[in-house]
This record gives sequence, C-alpha cells and structure tokens, in this order.
Amino acid sequence: MGKRVFIGMVACLLLALVAGLCLRERGKPTGSGESASAASPEGGPAEGTAIDGKDNTHGKLAAPPPRQPAVRLRISGRVLDHEGGAAGGCRVGLTQDSSFPSPTFGLSTKCDSEGAFRFEVDQSMRYVLSAADGRVTQPVDLSDGKDVDGIEIRLPKGRIIAVTVADMRGTAVRGALVALPREEGAPSALTDERGGATLTGFDEYVAVQVMSAPEDGRRYLLPPEDLLYPGDNEARFVLEDAGLASGVVLTPRGLAWKGGAVAAVEKEGTLGWSISTAATDIEGRFEITVPLGKTVILVPEFGEREPTIKESADEAPVRVIGSLGGVKAGDRDLVLQLQVEPLDRSLKIRVESPTGKAVAGAPVSLFEQLETPLSSRITNAVGLAEFPGLPARMLMVEVSPPPGDPAAAEWVKGIVRRVVPEGQELVVRLRAGFRISGVILKPNGEPCAGASVCTMIRRPDSGVVTVGADGRFSLLFDSEDVDLLDLEAWGEADGLRVSASVKLRDRSVREVTIRLERGD
Repeated sequence: MGKRVFIGMVACLLLALVAGLCLRERGKPTGSGESASAASPEGGPAEGTAIDGKDNTHGKLAAPPPRQPAVRLRISGRVLDHEGGAAGGCRVGLTQDSSFPSPTFGLSTKCDSEGAFRFEVDQSMRYVLSAADGRVTQPVDLSDGKDVDGIEIRLPKGRIIAVTVADMRGTAVRGALVALPREEGAPSALTDERGGATLTGFDEYVAVQVMSAPEDGRRYLLPPEDLLYPGDNEARFVLEDAGLASGVVLTPRGLAWKGGAVAAVEKEGTLGWSISTAATDIEGRFEITVPLGKTVILVPEFGEREPTIKESADEAPVRVIGSLGGVKAGDRDLVLQLQVEPLDRSLKIRVESPTGKAVAGAPVSLFEQLETPLSSRITNAVGLAEFPGLPARMLMVEVSPPPGDPAAAEWVKGIVRRVVPEGQELVVRLRAGFRISGVILKPNGEPCAGASVCTMIRRPDSGVVTVGADGRFSLLFDSEDVDLLDLEAWGEADGLRVSASVKLRDRSVREVTIRLERGD
C-alpha cells in the first residue's frame, strides 16, 4: 500500500514537470522574430510583458507620463536699502543660472514704492536675481516646481544719493524739495536742518535737481540739474539770491501778448539756457525771477514751438523776435516790444583763439539735431565763416580747433546753443583745456588692456576712450569744467566685468591711477 502511494506521488511530479516545460515552450518567440506577447488595446505591449523578447522583471512597465500644460511659477520679494528700508523704484533683473545647460535669457522689472517685485516664469529650474546694476545677486531654485516668495535683497550703502542745499552765504537751506526731474514717480525728499537730503533706489547715473525752494520769505533761483552716481560723496547745490522784475509784452502792433511767455537769459544774440521763465497773463503782463546783482536779457519764450504769433483771428501767424537788455531785480513797468522777424536768414561766425586772435582753418558746424550737421564751413584767413539761407529755427553752433595746428592741440570745442539766424555775427572764443592722463589697472594690479574710460561731463567732445595694451589713457577737459571732473572706467578681467568711478576735485591733479574692482 505504501509503495503504491510513493509511486503515484512520483508520477504526479513527473507530469507536473512535463506540463511546465510545454507551457514554457509556448511562451517563447516564433522563428520570424515577432513577439508572442499579448498586445494592449492601443497596439503597444501589455502591462507586465516584454517589449524586446527579454524578460522584464520589474513589475508593470511604466507608461510615459501625459504632457502637462505649462505652469506659471512665481518669484516675489522686496528690495531693501542698507538700513532695511524699502528701496522703491529699484530695478531687479532675473536670468537663468549660468550652471544650468540652457540658453540665457533676461527679464527685468521695477520695484514699487514699497520695494516689492514679482516675476512669473514657466520653467522649473535655477534662476539668479540681480540688483544694483548687477552688483548684488541672489540665486533662486525653482527645480521643485514650487513658488518662491518672501525674498529679501539688501542693497549696499552705495545705493544712496546724498545732496546738500545751501544759499550763497553757505547757510543750510531747510525744506527744499530735491527730486529727479526726468523720472516719473521717482522718490523725492525735503532737506533737513543741515540742508541734507538722501534719495535711494538707483543703480546708475541720474539727473538730480532742486525742484522748489522753501517758503521762508526769501526768493531764490534754482540751480541746474546735476548728474550724480549712487554712493558718491555729497553733491552740493547752491540757491542763488533773486528778486522780481515785472512788465508787459507787446506784439508788433502794440497789442498785449496774452498767453505767451518770456525768458531771462545771459548772452546777447542767443537764446542760451534760460535762467528763469514766466508766463504772460490776459493783459500781457509778467513777473519773472532774476538774480540779484546781475543784469539779464528778456526774450520771448516759445520752447520747441515756432516763434510765431497771431495778432488777430483772421490773419496768418507772423514770426517775431525781440529782446530787452539790462534788466535787474526790482525793475518795474518793463516793456518788451516784439518785432516782425527780418528776412535775412544768414549767420556769421567769427572764431578767436584763447588770446583773442583770429583763427583760420577752424571747422564750424551748425546742428538742428545733434546727430547730423545742417551745414559746415571752414573759417577764412580772418577767422570768419558765413552761412547764408538758413532755416528759421533754433540751431546749435559747434566750433572745433583747427586740425593739424600744434598750438591748438590743447584747445576744446566752442559751443553756442539755441541760435536763431537773423543776419547777426557771433564771436566764439575757443578755450584752452587741460589734459588728465593715467592708467587703468585690473583688480590684480596689471594693466587692463581694452578697457574704456570717459568723462561724465555732458559735452559733445567728451567721448569714450579705449586704452591700449599698456592700459594708459589721456582725456582733454575744458577749463570751465573743474567743478565736475568725474571719470568712469570699465573693462573685463578673467571673463568678469569690472568697473570704477573717480571724482576729481583737485585741479592740480594731472595723473591718475584707476584700479577696477568687481562688485560694488
């Protein structure tokens, strides 16, 4: 009995082995190489089957993930000054991290008054935020696909523009409004008891101006704007003592010029830069601010408009001119009589050397716009250049020193702005300049070949100079520009941008060394 049971068990085991071998043979691929595996309804391999005739032993085959729609990721935060206050108006940039293998792109935005900024991107990767003209950077990692908020970027102390305002006696002026005349919505500040004010949130040169004087019972002339860089020493504005002059403007027929304007200028024969302006009322009367102790010239002010007026509604406009010299503070009942413009549209330019001698061979150009000269002439043997048939518009006269003359090598260009051709003769005296030379060095002290340097004085002849292999440069300055000798230099060292700025206040300095630095 026991022997039969043992034989039966062995037989069952053999049958099971044979059945297993048969099933394995059925699962192998056919001779044509086509898979014997089952197919999914989409025509691909079924889950858990081989796709290349080999055994996949990792469970179910992972199907490709469905394509997800682009997700906008947010990067937000605030920019603070060095004291922790909001740096309103600061510009923030966003670029891809240089270590990430992807083409570089850049975005930028301007912070609001609270210093807040916000970016939205559609790629989960690493980014870099930058501020203060790239001198402050902060990495941001969006690789996990999550928004990043609450970022704080703190600016260095150099982000502040500091100014002081004083009167002609050196007394601090409190309550003067200091602002940026060309930047809408830019920060402004009132001067404190020491006459000081600070503006924050800048990363480049900006024009700063005293916009209004305090109401302290005195009258001032506001100084012109100044080009300042964040972090420089305090800029000083001086308010000039002034008084009032008043009168009336009459048309060529003797009628009141209502709704017009007059300007106070310094030089006869040009419209120059206005010291001050004032509008005329319905009776043609005006009241204008002029400096104390000086005489000025009053002229009609048209701005960028054609100098025309209409004396009656049924007549065509006529071009007019007019001037009234010798005006000083306290003058009353002045009469500025306009005249019909003469038909002579010529202009004569007489060029003199710094010592008053006639300069022959000097190039003289007239500009209606700064880019292209309207007309150019060379002065004759008596230093005269004549321009007939000019347009009835304001022009700029530019006189260059005669090329090739060794005696004129250190002269600077002469500029006369806003000239109206009326057949007059202008005398332009060239001035002797002074030269500042120096060397530009890398952070390691080596000469920075290929670096650039320029003066921040806004003159037509103050261009950018590129230094040679020895890093040396030479710039010619106007003798009247001694109050603002700013140099800006930049270049590359080890593949990185380096820069520096220098303020020169000592006119005796003729040789400077500029060492470029990384960062702020």
